[in-house]
Amino acid sequence: MDVTTPYDELFDGLELLAPGTPEITRAMAQWTGMKAGTRVLDLGAGSGRSAVQWVVETGCRVVAIEKSPRMAARIGERAVNAGVGAWVEVVVGDMRTWEPGPADVVASEGAVYVMGFEAAARRYWSFLRPGGFFAATQLSYAVPGASEARAFWEREGAFFTIDENVAMLRGLGYDVTHVEALPREAWEAYYGPVLRRIEPVDDAVTVGMKEEARMQLDRAGWRDAPYVLYVGRALKKI
Repeated sequence: MDVTTPYDELFDGLELLAPGTPEITRAMAQWTGMKAGTRVLDLGAGSGRSAVQWVVETGCRVVAIEKSPRMAARIGERAVNAGVGAWVEVVVGDMRTWEPGPADVVASEGAVYVMGFEAAARRYWSFLRPGGFFAATQLSYAVPGASEARAFWEREGAFFTIDENVAMLRGLGYDVTHVEALPREAWEAYYGPVLRRIEPVDDAVTVGMKEEARMQLDRAGWRDAPYVLYVGRALKKI
């Protein structure tokens, strides 16, 4: 049975479910050393864009977990259409309880907020092989202190500054090897297709999305509350 949600309907068929670019996806592969034989866990794989790009460009193998059955089916279709169906395993499930076995890389573009950035980094550390990498993009505050963007995002959940997130990763036993704030183009690539789809609609979901876009683009919230790529190498047990 195909159970759909407003989330499925809003993003069905779209490339990006969070701010990002192919260049950021490529940077994640480069900074984590993805190559042929690397086992990668893709948390909240969404459209499968990242998973398929990693396989095509590096030859790695990806296990992609996605909670939405509809989106999970799209990932499988995408991998087959790209000729890499044998290298992408799709799991319908919840990243908060998944038991995936050992991996060389755990990666996620814009999805770990579902369980919390720290909770994801802590939980998936235990599945990383020695020297494995955790890489994720997460909304963060550029600097401490009040800002219009921070006031907006604090209504949505608990987010932290870049320095606080780096300190957290180090405290969990990661050597933080790369930190990179995503550019405005990453937000434009995300919001553009979504806004075109929802422009004539005004309901609880679409109104909230329109408010986000105005904050991040029209009022330059992307500078004060950017999405940030964090890469950490697991060095020791927690």
